[in-house]
Amino acid sequence: MLENGMIIGAESRDPQCREPQKDYCVQCKQMVPVHELTEFANGERVCRDCETEYLKLNGADFVPEYIQQNEWEFYGEWWFSDLGWKEQLEIIKAGYLAANLDPVQHDYLERLKVDFCKEDDRFLQFVKEKLL
Repeated sequence: MLENGMIIGAESRDPQCREPQKDYCVQCKQMVPVHELTEFANGERVCRDCETEYLKLNGADFVPEYIQQNEWEFYGEWWFSDLGWKEQLEIIKAGYLAANLDPVQHDYLERLKVDFCKEDDRFLQFVKEKLL
């Protein structure tokens, strides 16, 4: 049977006539269309408005793995660059001294010191002052 050019009861089969499926956001507890929810591996669904806050609240367990995958960005660019030059120097020296304990690295690092002095224009003046 037709009514206004439509088959009566067709709305149950026509996706455009159906109301979108909804579910609750675990963060804000609001009923939201399912296509606006992100479902996580634990089965929890979160709406777009709450996703950032949800991720922040659940991020602590992933900090060590993220740092491991982004070591240079954390240690080299973020943490180290925020230190004063004296703290930076202490850390660099500690790393250098630790590397110098390795017999293989020791000879190489000692040669680096000599090479640095040969290339530094101020070294000979330093030697002259020490010899006078």
